[in-house]
Amino acid sequence: SGVLAAGPTIIRTPGDQTIDVPVVLTDATATAGAEVTAATNGTYAVFSKVSLKSYREEGFMTLSEEMARSSDFPFMQIMNEVAGRALAAKAASDYCLGAGSTAPDGLFIAAKADCSAWTTAASQPPFTPDELKTVMYSLNPAYRAVGKWVVSTPAMQVIAQWKNGVGDYLLQPSLIAGEPDRLFGKPIFEDAYADANGAIATAEEHVIFGDISKFWVRYAGGIDIGASRDMRFNEWEIVFRFALWHDCNIIDSAAFAGLTQA
Repeated sequence: SGVLAAGPTIIRTPGDQTIDVPVVLTDATATAGAEVTAATNGTYAVFSKVSLKSYREEGFMTLSEEMARSSDFPFMQIMNEVAGRALAAKAASDYCLGAGSTAPDGLFIAAKADCSAWTTAASQPPFTPDELKTVMYSLNPAYRAVGKWVVSTPAMQVIAQWKNGVGDYLLQPSLIAGEPDRLFGKPIFEDAYADANGAIATAEEHVIFGDISKFWVRYAGGIDIGASRDMRFNEWEIVFRFALWHDCNIIDSAAFAGLTQA
């Protein structure tokens, strides 16, 4: 998950109850005052809330008793790894394009719905460096100072080919293991799950920039991977079930900007 690699705020709770996170919609304002005069009211802050629930992502598989007893391959270990990958892939998809309501609110969906700093590309073919500069500078400097890019794989392919007037690539590859590449001096993370169709199409969002710490991911409890010989006892099959409970959402609508393809 490129979204997780970018560093969202992660919270873990033992229970499944909904968590309400307060959000400031409108900041308070201060006023100037004179010596030995009573203070006057500024503008009060306006608050809302973001609710983080515990949606379940799940699956199950079966394994024959004979395969489980095989001495050639560690099938029980393999099944656990397969289950873990299935949950990771589903969760990564949710963190990008989760549609909310019955699933987590993914970063790209929530940013488009909640954030006003949004740019539309002028035309096809895909976006230009200047348009991403517009996205970047549409944010308040405080958010821009810690901003990071999260882009889809098709968008990353476009960005990776950009060159300046003397033929140098604009994308700055990292020279340190574990450090992200950079675009316009800001870390950039590719997320394969941010793309629903395999290409950049009209009216789609493939680029997000902002303070990723303002995107919260909530895990309720731990990952459950279990096995039972009882469910299909008369078939000599072992049933594996696996699940995790989570949610995610933006908790500050001013912290993100993005691009919609023309």
